[in-house]
Amino acid sequence: MGDYMRQELKIFIALVAFMTATVSTTVYAGAVERPVTIQVFGNLNPILYGDTGSGSGSVDYADAFNTGLGGGAEISYRFGRFSALFGAQYQSYDGDTYGGLSFDNYHVIPLYLGGKLHFLPSNSWWDLYVKLDAGAAYTDSLKVNGQPFWDESWVPFFDFGGGAAYTYNGWRVFLELGGQMLGAPDHNAGAISDAEAVWSLPVRFGFGYSF
Repeated sequence: MGDYMRQELKIFIALVAFMTATVSTTVYAGAVERPVTIQVFGNLNPILYGDTGSGSGSVDYADAFNTGLGGGAEISYRFGRFSALFGAQYQSYDGDTYGGLSFDNYHVIPLYLGGKLHFLPSNSWWDLYVKLDAGAAYTDSLKVNGQPFWDESWVPFFDFGGGAAYTYNGWRVFLELGGQMLGAPDHNAGAISDAEAVWSLPVRFGFGYSF
């Protein structure tokens, strides 16, 4: 676990440094007609890789769980070509059976701060952007074959990607693609439950309103 925590800390430091550099190089004076945006979205989250444990008999996340489903909401404030945001999500992964291990459903609630770098002016009909989020996620306890496997945990959460939105008279509809890292939960069954962080490829579709 120590190596994984150090890796996650390095990723966190790199993301914070990138966000700081982005803000310092893109913020400029200039009024935005509708600076505040509230948006909601649905979330499809295919698992990329990561192990649910270590040692002999450990199972890959993609074998233990089906593609994640869920949704979320974000509120952001735009100034110039940069937006700062706060978001919350709910993600649910249906458990599967693999190698004689039957995993219960897994539930995750990420809370995060982030930023967007917009490529077009705020009065454009299209909004093309890249984004970066960092925060923490609450993960539910989990049982395997009816026995405790993971404890309730707060783990690091990182999210990055890009998106495109079509806007009209304050309303917007958008699609985002990216990558997500969810830290390893606290284990409760020895090495077989000593998990890695899990990486996934979220796809989000939603709508919002700016004012």
